[in-house]
Amino acid sequence: MFAALYFYKIPKDRIDQFLSIQRQAADIYRRYGAIDDATFASSNLAARYGCASLLSEIALESNEELFFSVSLFESKENHDLIMLQLDRDPEISSLYDETCKVMDVSRILRGEFNRIV
Repeated sequence: MFAALYFYKIPKDRIDQFLSIQRQAADIYRRYGAIDDATFASSNLAARYGCASLLSEIALESNEELFFSVSLFESKENHDLIMLQLDRDPEISSLYDETCKVMDVSRILRGEFNRIV
């Protein structure tokens, strides 16, 4: 399995817009063959169990909330094929334009991971 992870810093007054975009994008990702595309709201960012808080590494402004999403694919090859198709999809392009109005996309944290366990 292969995953693309994203952390979003969303202005509190734009959360509804962000979630609408995420719902639409998730449907499109699944339509192209992603196993899943899910977005999560933070519920507890405090340091616990000897671990540091995400907030010690991810700086939020006072008017922002942290969200996390994961896009799951069968493999890296499957991810790359789906992303090539998505890059040409006009719906995704339109959603990206909307996203740029909702948040500063340069502040999105992103990474790709292969499942090993």
